[in-house]
Amino acid sequence: MWRRYLTLILLVYWGSARGQQVFDDFKHPDTVCVDGTVVLTNISTGASNYYWYFCEHYTDTTGKSILGCPAGVNLPSLSVQTPAPYSYRVAGTYAVCLVVDTNLVDKTRRCYNIVVKSAPSIVFGPDTFYCQGQPITLQAPDSPGVRNMWSTGADSNSIHISNPGTYTLTSQYYGCTAQQTTNVTALASPTIQLPRDTVFCDSGVLRYTTTQPVTFLWNTGSIVDSTKVTSSQLYWLQLNQGGCTALDSVTCRVISTHSLNLGPDTSFCGPGGLGFVTFDTTGIAYLWSTGSDSSSTPVPVTGDYWLAFTDAGCTARDTIHIAVLPAPGVNLGRDTTLCLAEPYLLDAGNPGDTYLWQDGSTQETYIVANPGLYSVRVTEGICSVSDSIRIGAVPAPVFTLGEDQPVCPGESIYLKPQPDTLNFTWQNGSTDTVYQVSSPGAYSVTAKNACTTYSDTIQVVEGVCVVHVPTAFTPNGDGINDVFRVLGVEVLDQFSLRVYNRWGATVFASEDKDLGWDGSAGGVAQPSGTYVYELHFRYRLTGQTYAQGGTVVLIR
Repeated sequence: MWRRYLTLILLVYWGSARGQQVFDDFKHPDTVCVDGTVVLTNISTGASNYYWYFCEHYTDTTGKSILGCPAGVNLPSLSVQTPAPYSYRVAGTYAVCLVVDTNLVDKTRRCYNIVVKSAPSIVFGPDTFYCQGQPITLQAPDSPGVRNMWSTGADSNSIHISNPGTYTLTSQYYGCTAQQTTNVTALASPTIQLPRDTVFCDSGVLRYTTTQPVTFLWNTGSIVDSTKVTSSQLYWLQLNQGGCTALDSVTCRVISTHSLNLGPDTSFCGPGGLGFVTFDTTGIAYLWSTGSDSSSTPVPVTGDYWLAFTDAGCTARDTIHIAVLPAPGVNLGRDTTLCLAEPYLLDAGNPGDTYLWQDGSTQETYIVANPGLYSVRVTEGICSVSDSIRIGAVPAPVFTLGEDQPVCPGESIYLKPQPDTLNFTWQNGSTDTVYQVSSPGAYSVTAKNACTTYSDTIQVVEGVCVVHVPTAFTPNGDGINDVFRVLGVEVLDQFSLRVYNRWGATVFASEDKDLGWDGSAGGVAQPSGTYVYELHFRYRLTGQTYAQGGTVVLIR
């Protein structure tokens, strides 16, 4: 092939060298339909002879290629300048070639492919119909490259039909046109109207009577004009008249007149009540044998009790026998408060019954030794009755006078029991809540209630009533004179003590008269030596203030 091509190029080159240059070309359609007209226009120049090959080679629609024309296509080569129009009867791809020369020399060749498409295939369906009020859709095949146009002017693959008539579909495909016509007629639809939603007692029958020439189909499967209703649900009926249908539905409620059940005969422990509960109370009517028209009735005595239950006109009835048994009586008494100095007895009564107390004991009586909540359940046959009592204990009159206290000559202290909400009697018969003491001695006070008596005693001693500052202390941890502390501070109500080392730095400072210096500063033990103190105080009785200074020796 390459050798042939090179030879052709050389011929063209030498031919051009000797005379006029040959130019080969022709106009052609790229795509045509089967049996469509193919027009080839020769636009070659400089040639004297023309040879046309209409099937140089052929490729079918599956991709298989052959030399020449396929079966069914007879297009022999022609030696004319411009061939007459022609057509291909088989789809595929055809190589069309034009060979030109000048006096049998300087041959050149030009080839083009022409694709031949099959005409569109329309499978549109037979004449059809639609039911009045129920438009239908005419649907054309959806094929790539095919343009569908309808006689209605629509340019689409489908149209909606709501009027009878003749409808034409024109399909175009690469210049090929196919048409199909269908007739659409309108049929009358049946009419249907089932009764309104209804109620049946236990069961019933739905029936629809019509003179229309229709067939029946119920959702129960029935194909006659009626169906049996056995459960509460939606029932529908479809009528069919020559292919046109109409459908309607009705909700049926089936109420059982045998569903009322008050339960088995039973016993009540004392007068009680009987009730019947339904989730949907709309339109419900009750009537008890007692005359009650609510969902419940009192049951005061032994006997038969019946209920007539009416729902949407359907009445169900049931009877129950109830035995009303006497309940045991139990009364532990009202809540109370006791001394509990001796045990307290609770009696549940009802000898011969079964007892269960709060701690699991099962005797008729219960001994109370501590305050609390006590309960018992007394059972006689099927009857059980409970009662409870809360028992509190009267609290002992507990109080305190506090720690022993000092008193200075000429001063007084005041004793006050805490808490002070009790009735007190002092050792001298006084009943005041506060007792004044001005001399050392033992002082006592007593309080009592319905249950017990309580006393407390305090020792009042003579205090150190003159301020005294030690001159030395030994903080060595032996428990003797370990702290530098001012003495006789009981008579003071203001106090300030500061201690300095020999460089004037403060090593201790306090306004607490009961606090002393342990010989350290900032947690560091100070060395042995002489330290200066500065003391300020005020006597409580006179109100006089004093300032005092001096030294103290720290010995280690």
